[in-house]
Amino acid sequence: MKIVKIAKSYLGVVEGTKKHHDIIDYYNTKIKPLPQGYKVKYTDSWCATFASVCMQKAEVNKAPYECSVPRMWDKAKKNKQTTKKPKAGYLIIYDWGANKSLDHVGIVEKVNGNNLTVIEGNYCDSVKRRNISALSDCIYGYIKIKEGE
Repeated sequence: MKIVKIAKSYLGVVEGTKKHHDIIDYYNTKIKPLPQGYKVKYTDSWCATFASVCMQKAEVNKAPYECSVPRMWDKAKKNKQTTKKPKAGYLIIYDWGANKSLDHVGIVEKVNGNNLTVIEGNYCDSVKRRNISALSDCIYGYIKIKEGE
């Protein structure tokens, strides 16, 4: 899975550094058309921007590019890409307050039973791994990803 390999290559990137700015600049110049016509700022939340850059670099078919997690989910839902079952390479969507307010997105790196390893941009202002149970009530769902050939 190219998307996982690409996400792993960004591990350790810290917000405010040149590598973080490179992620934002890549989104603003390579994602066409720019979703909502919005140019992401270096100070914006960037989890969806990070996921979009990884999808674009992995040549994902029908990628729900966005800088907004709720809009990313809506695009994926429209394309029938949403699921409740995790798989490595899929996007994971979080709802931290279990209040139907979609808050964060990451890329599933590994699934081991109910244990997930996820790579996320803007996790404590950097690209980091998170280990989480697939049974957690803060997981809203997953977006199925199909990479280009």
